[in-house]
Order: sequence, then structure tokens, then C-alpha cells
Amino acid sequence: MKLARVYKTYIIVVLLLTAFGSGAQERVQTHFEKGLAAYQAKNYAEAQTNLSAALEESPNNLAVLNNLALTLLELNQKGKALAYWLKALKLDPGFEEAQKGAAFVRSKLASNAFSVKETDFESLRKSLLTGLSLNFMFGLTAITFLVAGLQWIRHLSQVKKATQEEAAPPPVSLVSIAFSTIFVLCAVTLSLKMWDHLTPRAIVIKEKVELKIAPGADQSKIVELNEGTEVEIGLVKDVWVQVKIPGNYSGWLNKEEIQIIL
Repeated sequence: MKLARVYKTYIIVVLLLTAFGSGAQERVQTHFEKGLAAYQAKNYAEAQTNLSAALEESPNNLAVLNNLALTLLELNQKGKALAYWLKALKLDPGFEEAQKGAAFVRSKLASNAFSVKETDFESLRKSLLTGLSLNFMFGLTAITFLVAGLQWIRHLSQVKKATQEEAAPPPVSLVSIAFSTIFVLCAVTLSLKMWDHLTPRAIVIKEKVELKIAPGADQSKIVELNEGTEVEIGLVKDVWVQVKIPGNYSGWLNKEEIQIIL
């Protein structure tokens, strides 16, 4: 009886979760279609409202992110558009529409007055890590680990057999060395990719903002940041967020001045 009761409860929970998921998907589709219709009618404010509602229901939906970014671009909110396209690229580095959108917005935004001194990690991130999918690196690392492991198991088996027969142990095969090296490289790259993925970043969404030395509107200005500047997020204190431009300045911005990427 107890088992039957537990099974019945399990079935009810599964049905409720399925119904909830189906309902959420329907709401996303409804808001998305309304947003597209409003965009095509050039009613961009309404399009933003509906697409934002769809994004709340499905935060990692690439189609919603892309169309919301296009809408924000029409509303001349370039910083926010860039943030949503960068979020889409963080989820899928190969998303071509987001690649083109981000490149276009960056070409329209003004550069900061100061020169950016990139760290070694930032250079590696831009040249390699941003183009790699986290899932791809997980898969590649797992495959190379498996192949290298099988090769070493085979080698150890041969060594054991040679010992038993009092023969000279066989040399390590080039395949074992090659796949072991590839595995190490993949593991290091995966670690760096995970570090980058888990580092919270944001985009400045106001035309010009003042990076403050400490939380508070009356605090001294360190430097001005233009719209579209990408920053790393640190501590949060009330409405103030500690941010850092890698290799350059660190200070505080108001939450309303930035849009979190992911």
C-alpha cells in the first residue's frame, strides 16, 4: 500500500511539472509572437514589453534574446542590446545573428577616453575562450580522457604481462602520449572556460557614467565610462555595484547604469 501511495504521488508530481512546463512554454510563445508582431508594426515599445515578458519565462531562449536585442537597438538602447547579444553568445558562441549584432553595435559605440590594458587572461579569453562552447569542451575533455585512459590501461596490461614473462617492458606508445597531452590541454582550457563562464559581467547602458571611488553619488569620480563598456561584477552594496575593467580601473557604479550579461 505504501509503495502504491508513493507511486501515485510520483505520477501526480510528474503530471503537475509537465503541465507547468507546458503552460510556461505557451506563455513564452504567446509573448514572443506578440513581440514579433509589434516589432513588424514598428511598435517597438510594445515589442520590448512582450519580449521582456517572454525572456522572464525563458531566460536562456536564444530567439527571444536576439529579437529583444534588435528591438532595443531600434529604441536606441545600444548598451542593453549589446548585453543581450553577449548573453546569447555566452550560451552559444556560434550563434551567428548575435555575432553580427554585437559587432554592429560595437562599431556604433564610442570608445573610452583611456586606453585599455588587457591582461593575459583577457587576451586569451577574446582570442580563444569566447569562441568555445562549454558543452563542447566538456565533451572533448571527456572523450580525450577516455581514450587516454584506455591507452594507459592497455600499456599497464602489457607491462604486467612482460613482467610475468620476465621480458623487457614495452615502451609507451605515441598514441598514449598524444592523447594524454591533448587531455591535459583540454582540461586546462575547460577550467579557464568555466572560470570565464562563472565570472559575472555586465555592460554599461548609459551614454556616460562616472566610475566612483566608493559607493555613493557624492563620491569622487575615478574615470568616465561610455555606453557599451564591459565590466566584471564584484561586491554589491545596496544600489551600488563594485565593477572592474580587467587590467585597468576598479570602482563602483549604480545598478541602473549596467545590464548584467549572465
